[in-house]
Amino acid sequence: LDVFGLDPSERQVKLFRENFPDYRCVCSSLEEFETVEHFDLAFVVHTLYYVENLNDALKKLYDLSDRMLIVHHGEGGINEVEHTFIDLLSGKRRLLGTYELILTALDSLNIKYYFESVVAEADVSSCRSDCSTGRSLISFCLERLDLTDDDYERVSAWFRTRPSIMKHEDGIILTQG
Repeated sequence: LDVFGLDPSERQVKLFRENFPDYRCVCSSLEEFETVEHFDLAFVVHTLYYVENLNDALKKLYDLSDRMLIVHHGEGGINEVEHTFIDLLSGKRRLLGTYELILTALDSLNIKYYFESVVAEADVSSCRSDCSTGRSLISFCLERLDLTDDDYERVSAWFRTRPSIMKHEDGIILTQG
């Protein structure tokens, strides 16, 4: 198995190389990435939020690979947290859309695909109080490690009005070869 990783974060590339020293990984955005290689599969998991232009990104991934396997969130779960606290969301994000946007883009590009949605459940009760687990989960949802105490309290107060189990839907998209 030949694995090639691509990530714009130097920290993530370093972690990848430490954990998977036998595989290649480069630090680059998809937009800046250039290669003459062709890949059997582009495995794209929760990353299309960061591209400049969704259609261009999908076209490039399609041209680089025989198939794409894309995982992207739906309406509920983390997406709901992000939309509720958009003012706190990491500035790195460009796309707040769901897998529906990706399906629409694939249709506009005439790229055929199979689609399934799956629902996962997460216990978010720790987000209701000021504990390290809750803070970590809130930071994960908003992709921010620099939230203030007031930010955490604001988000915690919102979680206290929600069920302790959060349902998170993901779309699984496999393009046809």
